[in-house]
Amino acid sequence: MKKIILILWLATLSMKAQLSENFSDGNYTANPTWSGDVASFVVSGDNLRCNSTTVNDTLYLSTPST
Repeated sequence: MKKIILILWLATLSMKAQLSENFSDGNYTANPTWSGDVASFVVSGDNLRCNSTTVNDTLYLSTPST
């Protein structure tokens, strides 16, 4: 059991799947380019906000990452 925990812990050290975006430029369609339900989102201040009027709507945005 200790070996499995050690292997999982070591594997997580090499994983890097983080992205930082503050939307301070007011644009989420460039630098980086976000795609998905772009018409359903707006930038308010430095924050991205859902602009849908449908309760429990399912929306997404994504951006490529290397």
